[in-house]
Amino acid sequence: TARGFIYAGSPINPACVAMFNNSMADYPYIASINLSVCQNSNAAAKVTHFDQKTGQYYFFENDKDYSAGVYKYKVLGKTNLGIYVLETMQAGEGSLAADTLLFVRLQTGTNYNNRGSAGFKAQVITELKLLGYFSGGDRCTGGFKSVQLLGSKLKITQYNGDNPLDCSKVSSTIINLN
Repeated sequence: TARGFIYAGSPINPACVAMFNNSMADYPYIASINLSVCQNSNAAAKVTHFDQKTGQYYFFENDKDYSAGVYKYKVLGKTNLGIYVLETMQAGEGSLAADTLLFVRLQTGTNYNNRGSAGFKAQVITELKLLGYFSGGDRCTGGFKSVQLLGSKLKITQYNGDNPLDCSKVSSTIINLN
């Protein structure tokens, strides 16, 4: 479920979250998304789905099926400091399935613009702010076996196989999100 990760009464659009993971080749370089615009924008005009079994919100790149790629996120929880931990998965047309953890916060911000008839003015917005990330990998070569948020501590168990099908090796990391 969305676990409070909502804007204007709806779960946050996965296409807005995907803007942080806009390239499987680069680290996230967008620091903030204006949800006041993005949530219902043309850029986020994807048919979105929710999988009750896995708790993932997702969209298909072609709005139909996995053939052109898919982007998914799942809310793992929220710390007492208001940091949401999202597990994301992005797959392209090939076999790559890249996992990443995003640490984000919903916060109030200000945007200055000249939209409307009032001239140039300040507008209060809701921002989805990227605070950090933890890179995963492709299935058994860095993909996440399990991720648990326990209070403000995040326990990550990753596969460290030699190929995407070698799931025999794992390692664990604990991150304090305070």
